[in-house]
Amino acid sequence: AAVERARAEAAMRESGDKYRNLFETVPVGFGVIELVRDESGAVTDWLVVELNPALEQHTGLDRAMLVGRRIMEVLPAGFSVELAAMYREVVESQAPRQTEFFFNGVDRWLSITASPNTGERINLVFEDVTERKRTQAALNESKERLRILNEDLERTVAERTGERNVLATIVETTDTFIQVADLDFRYLAINRASADEFERIYGVRPAVGDSMLELLADQPDQQAAVKALWSRALGGEEFTIVQDFGDPGRNRSAYEIKFNSLRDEAGNRVGAYQFVYDVTERLRDQARLFEAQEALRQSQKLEAIGQLTGGVAHDFNNLLTPIIGGLDMLQRRAGLDERGKRIVDGALQAAERAKTLVQRLLAFSRRQPLQPAPVDVAGLIRGLADLVVSTTGPQIKVVVRASSDVSPAMADHNQLEMAILNLAVNARDAMPEGGTLRITAENEVISSPHTSGLAVGRYVRISVADTGHGMDEETQRRAFEPFFSTKGIGRGTGLGLSMVHGLASQLGGALTLKSRIGLGTNLDLWLPASLGPVSEKAAHVSPESSAPHAGSVLLVDDEDIVRESTAQMLEELGYQVVSAPSSEAALLLIDSGSHFDILVTDHLMPDMSGVELARLVTSRRPGTPVLIVSGYAEATGIAPDLPRLTKPFRQVDLAASLAGALGLHI
Repeated sequence: AAVERARAEAAMRESGDKYRNLFETVPVGFGVIELVRDESGAVTDWLVVELNPALEQHTGLDRAMLVGRRIMEVLPAGFSVELAAMYREVVESQAPRQTEFFFNGVDRWLSITASPNTGERINLVFEDVTERKRTQAALNESKERLRILNEDLERTVAERTGERNVLATIVETTDTFIQVADLDFRYLAINRASADEFERIYGVRPAVGDSMLELLADQPDQQAAVKALWSRALGGEEFTIVQDFGDPGRNRSAYEIKFNSLRDEAGNRVGAYQFVYDVTERLRDQARLFEAQEALRQSQKLEAIGQLTGGVAHDFNNLLTPIIGGLDMLQRRAGLDERGKRIVDGALQAAERAKTLVQRLLAFSRRQPLQPAPVDVAGLIRGLADLVVSTTGPQIKVVVRASSDVSPAMADHNQLEMAILNLAVNARDAMPEGGTLRITAENEVISSPHTSGLAVGRYVRISVADTGHGMDEETQRRAFEPFFSTKGIGRGTGLGLSMVHGLASQLGGALTLKSRIGLGTNLDLWLPASLGPVSEKAAHVSPESSAPHAGSVLLVDDEDIVRESTAQMLEELGYQVVSAPSSEAALLLIDSGSHFDILVTDHLMPDMSGVELARLVTSRRPGTPVLIVSGYAEATGIAPDLPRLTKPFRQVDLAASLAGALGLHI
C-alpha cells in the first residue's frame, strides 16, 4: 500500500509538473481569477490568482504585478468594469463567455474566453486575433470600396440614362423640327413636331425607315426641291437656307433650315440631319417692319421737303407781293396803250400763276394761312358739279352724290374747293379716252385704329374716284411727293395731290389712296366733322366802297419792297401811312404819341411776331383795329380773333380786308 501511494504521489507530482510546464510554456495566454466578496457576501472585485507568461506577452502587462491583486486596481476602470460583468455572468450561469478587446499597450487584438473552474474561480484564455482582425478589416474595407464603386457605377449609369432621357424628351417635345436621314434619303430619326408639320403641309405622316422621296412621289415639284437640298447635305455640305415648302393646295410656309453632316465614330459620313424653324410670321413681321420704316422715311422726307418748300414759298410771297401790287396799280392807271396793257395783263397773269403755285407749295408744307370754319360739304360739292363737268369734258361722265344729312366739316371753304377741283382734274387726266368720275361725300365714324392714321372721332369723307388707267405700287408710294408727276414735261406741276395731302393734314384730316392698274383710282379726303353751324362766306367788298378813307395806318413790315408797295396801295386808297421796318420801331412810334387809326403788320418778323405786336399795341391803346398780313401761318397760327390778309394780294384784297378790320375790335 505504501508503495502504491508513493507511486500515486509520484504520478501526481509528475502530472503537476507537466501541467505547470504546459502552463508556463503554452503560447496561449492563460489565467485564473477568483471572486472577492465583502462581509455581506456581495461581489466587490476579482482577485488574480495565477497568470502564465504568454499572457504577459499578449497584453504587455507584468504578471508579477498582477498576481494576488484585484483587477479593478490594475486595469483601466471602463475596461475592468466590462470584464468584471462578463466574469460574473460566467459564475452565475456556469457557462463560458467570449469577447474581443484591443490592447493599446501592445497594439494587439485579443480574444478573451472565460469558463467556469471550481467554486467561484474561472479560467481565462487569451488568444491573439490581431491578424484575423486586420484581415477582416481589410476585407471589410475592400467590401466598402466595392460597394462605393458599385454605387458610383449605378449612379453614373442612372445619370447617363437620365441625361439621354432628358435629351430625348427635349428633342421630342421641342417645337423645332428635327430630321435625320441616311445616304439613301431614309429617315433615321424624326421628332414629333417635324412629323406633325410634314403631315400638315404634305398630307402624309413620315416615320423612321420611310423614304422621304417616296412619301413625296405624288408631288414631283416638292420632291425635286427636297431632294436637291438633302443631296447637298448628304454630300457633306453644311449650310442654312430660308425657303418655302408645302403643297400649294394645302398649307405652305417659310422655313429656316440648317443642314449638318452625320458621321460615325470613325468619321465616315453616314447621313445628314437638319434643324428647321417656321419663320413665316417672322418674315411677315420683317416685311411689316420694312414697310413701316419705308413709311417713316417717306414721312421724314416729305417733312424735310415741306420745311424747305414752306420757307421758299414764304420768301416767294414776299417777292410776289410788290410784283402783283405794282402790276395791279399799272393795270388801273390811264394812259397805257394797247400793247402796254397786254404786257401788264400778261405779267399779272404770270404773277397770279406764280401765286397759285406758291399756295400749293404752302398747302403741301401745311403752312398755308387757313381760316377753318364749318363748311357745308354737300352744298359745296353740288355747287362744283357744273364746274367739274365743264372742266372734264364730254367724254367723262360725272356722278355727284352728297346727301343733305352729311355733316359740316371743319375746313377752309376756298381751299377745299381748290382741293376737290385738283382731284377732279387729276381724275380727268387719268381717263384720256373717257370714263366715269364719281364725287361723293359721306359721314364716317372711326372707333378703332385706322389705315389713315386718324384718331378716333367723327369725320366727313369726300371720295373722288375714276375709272382710269390706275397707278402701280411705285407711283402710289410717291403720289403725294411734291413735283412728282406722271403726266410728262409741261403737263403738270406735280403739286396737285401734295397740296390736297398737306391741306388735309393741316385741317386735322387725311388723304388716302387706293388704285389698281387698269381699274382706276379712288382718293378719299377725310375732314373732321363739325357740330357748329355752317359759316357764311364773307361778302366781297370793292375798293370803291371803302375809298377814299381819311384815316391813318401804322404799317409794319421788315421787307422794304413789301412795305413800300403796300404803302402805295394804302395811299391810293386814301389812307395816311406811317411806316415802321420792325416791331421795335413801331413801339417807339406809339410811345412817342404818333396817331393812327389801324395797325397793319406783317406776321413773321425777326424781333417780334405780328400777333405779339398787336397784343402790345392793343394793351397800350385799347380798341385799336389790327390787320395781320402773312405769307403763311406757323404751327402756333394766327389768333382767330385777328383779321388777316394773305400775301401776295392786290389792292382790292387789301381794301376788303381793311374794311372788315375797321369794323372789328380786339
